[in-house]
Amino acid sequence: MPQIVEFLKKHWFLLLSFLYFLTRLFNLLTLPIFNDEAIYIDWANKMRFGYVPTFYSLYDGKPPLHFILISQALKVFANPLLAGRLVSVFIGFSTLIVLKKISEAVFDKREGVFLVCVFYILSPIYTFFDRQALQEPVLTTFLLWSFYFLIKYSQKFRVKDIIFSALFLNLAFFTKASAAYLLGPICLYFIYKFFVDPKNRNNIFLSAVCYFCVFICLLAPLMLQEQAHLIFTRNDRYLLSLNLPPAVFLKILIDNLVKSFHLFLWYFNVYLLFFVISLVSFLRKVRSSELKIFFLFMLPLIIMIFTSKEINDRYIAPFSIFLIFICAAGFTAVNNSLRIFFYFTLIVPALITFFQIININSYISLLNKSYPHLGLSIYQNGFTSGYGVTHAITYLQSLESSHRKLYLGVRVDAGNPESAVMAYFLKDKKATVVPMYFDARLIKLPLPDDFVGNIYPFYFISRDDNLAGMDKYLTLVKKFFKPDGVSFVGIYKYQKSKS
Repeated sequence: MPQIVEFLKKHWFLLLSFLYFLTRLFNLLTLPIFNDEAIYIDWANKMRFGYVPTFYSLYDGKPPLHFILISQALKVFANPLLAGRLVSVFIGFSTLIVLKKISEAVFDKREGVFLVCVFYILSPIYTFFDRQALQEPVLTTFLLWSFYFLIKYSQKFRVKDIIFSALFLNLAFFTKASAAYLLGPICLYFIYKFFVDPKNRNNIFLSAVCYFCVFICLLAPLMLQEQAHLIFTRNDRYLLSLNLPPAVFLKILIDNLVKSFHLFLWYFNVYLLFFVISLVSFLRKVRSSELKIFFLFMLPLIIMIFTSKEINDRYIAPFSIFLIFICAAGFTAVNNSLRIFFYFTLIVPALITFFQIININSYISLLNKSYPHLGLSIYQNGFTSGYGVTHAITYLQSLESSHRKLYLGVRVDAGNPESAVMAYFLKDKKATVVPMYFDARLIKLPLPDDFVGNIYPFYFISRDDNLAGMDKYLTLVKKFFKPDGVSFVGIYKYQKSKS
C-alpha cells in the first residue's frame, strides 16, 4: 500500500493525463458533425488539396491557423471529423500542460497545481469544447502560453519571456480575432508593474515596447493580406451597437447577464463556491500579487458579457480559464477539515462530465428541456445540427462501392449539410465520388445534354426541402430527420426526364 501511495504522489500528472485523454477520447465521434465544424473542416480540406489559398478563411473574417492545423491532420486520418476533433484533443492536452506550469509558478504547494489540473479536466465546458473541431481549444492554449511567459517575466524580468509571450498571443490572434481582448489586460499589467516596481521601471518600459513591437511584426503576414480588414468588419456583427434604442440595448444586456449566470452556474457549479471564498476571504493568503493578475485577466470575460449581441458558452470558454486558478486558490486557503468536504463536492462536476461523455445525446436532450439558457439546441435541431447529416453521409458512402463514378450535388451555401458533404467527399481529381455545387444561381438552365448527371449517377443532398431551384430535375430518395422531427437532410436523385 505505501508503494502505491508513493507511486501516485510521484506520477500524479501521468495519471491526470490518462484521465484527460479518457474524458476527451471516449465516444469522441458520438456527437454528429456540428455546423461550424463542417465549415472549418471543409475549408481545411480545400486547403489541403490546394483548391483554396491559405488565407481563404479571411473572407469570413476568420484567421487561418486552426484550419491549417486541421488540414495537416487530414493527411493522417481518413475520417475528417476524427481529424478535426483530434486537433482539439491534443491541443487541449497542451492546455493541461501549461495550466500545470502556471500553477507551479504561482502556488507554493503541489495541491494547488493538482487542483487546477483537476478543475480543468472535470469542467463540463472544457470537456465539451475540447471534443469538437472548433477554434476555442486552440485559442485557449495559446492565450495561456502567452500568459505563462508573462508570469515568468514578472518573476525574472527576462526579455526572452516577453518575446515568447508576444509570440503566443500572436498565434492566438492567428487562431481567432477575439484574442485581441487580451491586449487590454496586458497593457494594464505593464502599467501596474511600472508603478509598483520602481527599481525595474526601465526594464518594464523597454519590455512593454519590445512586447508590442514583436506582436505587431509577427502579425504583419496576416494584416497585409488583402482581406485582412474583414477580420474586423465581419466580426462586428457579434457586437452590441451603440445605435440601438436604449430599451433594446438594455434588454440585450440583461439577457446576457442572465444567460451568463446560467452558463457559469452549470459549467462551473461548485467551482463558484471556491471562487467566492478566494474573492472574499482568502485573496491575500496565496501570493496575492499573482492572484491579482488572474483577476485582471478575467477582464476580457466581463467586457465580452457587456459588449456581445448574444453571449454563449463558446465565447466565454477561452477567457473563463483564468477563473480556475482563483478557484484553486480559494480551495487551498481553507482549513484541512473543510478541505476534505470540498474534495467530496468535486463529485458534482465529475458526474456531469461523465454523463456528458458517456451519452452526449441524452445530455443535450436533458439540458434543452431543463436548461434552455445554455443554448445547446443548435447541436440537436435545425440545420446547424449534425443529426441526419451523418446518416446521409453514411448512406452516400454505401453507394460509392457500387459505382465507378458518382457525383454529389449541394446548393451554394456553408454549413450543414453542404460543407459536411464537401469535407467528407472532396478529394483529389481521381476520386470516385465527386461533390459539386448544383444551384440555379450558379448553373445556367436548362441543363445541357452533356451535364454529368446525364452520364454518371448524380445525387443531391438538401437542407430541408431547399432544392436550390433545381426541383424539376430531382426526385426524393430518402429523408433523414433531426430529433425535432421537423428539420431533415434529404437525398434526391437526378433525373433528366423529370418535367
